[in-house]
Amino acid sequence: MKLTTLMIEGKEQAAIGVEGGYVPVSVLNQELGGTWGVTAAELLADGSLGSVQAILRQEKVRISGLQAISTEQALTAPLLRAPSAIWGVGANFREKAAEMAVTPHDGEPIAFMKPTTSLIGPGEAIRLPANSERVTAEAEIGIVIGRACKGISETDAMHAGGH
Repeated sequence: MKLTTLMIEGKEQAAIGVEGGYVPVSVLNQELGGTWGVTAAELLADGSLGSVQAILRQEKVRISGLQAISTEQALTAPLLRAPSAIWGVGANFREKAAEMAVTPHDGEPIAFMKPTTSLIGPGEAIRLPANSERVTAEAEIGIVIGRACKGISETDAMHAGGH
């Protein structure tokens, strides 16, 4: 299941990726009688993302008939507008560290935090501070942790919560 956030009528709303586009969760609520939150933050906070996933598996035929917003017409936004933390890891590739002329202490990557105001959606302009002298870019992966967990195995990660 692909969860995304779209800008719809001036509001950011959660949507589920389907073939050729996205179906807003608000449409799923209307069509399937659901009461799910309509933002990604709400779906993660109340733990209902799993039930949305289960319904999608059960109602696959019915959902495939819903009017989707096409990928070309979709105006995507950051999945979560105000996550509790954004951690970055820099100089985690030897080539990049050499290019930037930085040597991480003891071979460990450089970790840093970013403010939530740094989030943008796909295609939005990246605004650089006026005093920027050196700008580099790295992006490999984004991870959204929706439930508290600790000391769990990789195989149990998708089903863990509150450990």
